[in-house]
Amino acid sequence: MNIDIVYYLNITSRFALLAVTAYKAHTERKIEWMYICLMSALAAFTPEPFLLKSLGLHLNEKVAHALDMVGSMFQGVLAMLAALYVKDASPPVEKRAIPVILGTLAYLWIVVTNAIFNPSFILKTAVPVAVYSLGYAYLGYTILKYSPLGSFASRLFAYSMILLALLNATYPYTVTLEWFRSYGFALGTLLRYAMTVGAFGVAFWPSVEATHAQNASRGTVVVTPPEGFKLLIEEIGKKRSSILVTRNDLRQLELILNSSAMVFWITRVTDGELKKKPHIYAISPTRLGILLDLIARALEAGYNTVYIDSIEYLILENGFNTVLRFLLSLKDWVTAKGGELVLCVDPTALDEKQLKILEREFGEIRGQASL
Repeated sequence: MNIDIVYYLNITSRFALLAVTAYKAHTERKIEWMYICLMSALAAFTPEPFLLKSLGLHLNEKVAHALDMVGSMFQGVLAMLAALYVKDASPPVEKRAIPVILGTLAYLWIVVTNAIFNPSFILKTAVPVAVYSLGYAYLGYTILKYSPLGSFASRLFAYSMILLALLNATYPYTVTLEWFRSYGFALGTLLRYAMTVGAFGVAFWPSVEATHAQNASRGTVVVTPPEGFKLLIEEIGKKRSSILVTRNDLRQLELILNSSAMVFWITRVTDGELKKKPHIYAISPTRLGILLDLIARALEAGYNTVYIDSIEYLILENGFNTVLRFLLSLKDWVTAKGGELVLCVDPTALDEKQLKILEREFGEIRGQASL
């Protein structure tokens, strides 16, 4: 295998990924994609000695190695921060501090092993490469578990990132093997191109085609009583672009839902994706911030009807004011996308003041099940 060709292709794959992620970050204006774009930029402009040598560039090998490790460490930190924003639109400060602390420790390790004592190559690279690999693997895993779109492109992007993390975790040892080096870089190149294809698909082909009907209601409505829930969920579940937040029996739901419908099943028993068609995700009742972010992403992808029939349970777990803030934020998202928000509320489970607030904020309370 011609090692120079492998290195040139590797460099090309890095810049291709940078171009796609930069476009996605520019169009989406989401923090997680900005972090991913910065990761790609650091990967594209890496001072890795082996790549520099193949390109005919010369830099003091010790300096190049130290800079390469700093860049790898920063990529891992950025990947972890991106993962936190994939999970939650506003991750807590203490969670955001963890990647920064890990990055700081890795940076201190780089300084110590280059300026104070000179251990083996494997020991020098072990800590920053560990942060890099952990960050990439965590981001890929988070995309698979928390992204609501579930498209082939997003899975390709995530799985390729995880495999690249595992490959690079072996870097401190395998890069010293002359016979393996070209094969390792070839595999890394393939994985970076796979990430690029996945990111390209996510950027240009959302998983659901927008299907806003011309006569779709742009308002919101609260529907009661509970005996009408079954008829209403059947009506909404048949729509291709519906999102349902519910505690209903999943076995019954699967019988009536359109295969492209999206369900967020409120439960404390489990968490994450349960099924791909229809898209079913389990989520804790106390994770309203994450739930709001996941629904917002689905609305951006083309879903346009949001149905919620677990209001009383959410209030029990979070309190009325917290749930009201969640519903008002959700209302803003749905209205901005020209969609429809349907809230099913049992009037016997709420007091008169709470019902009045819901009526004031979300429209007339109706007793019929049909829209």
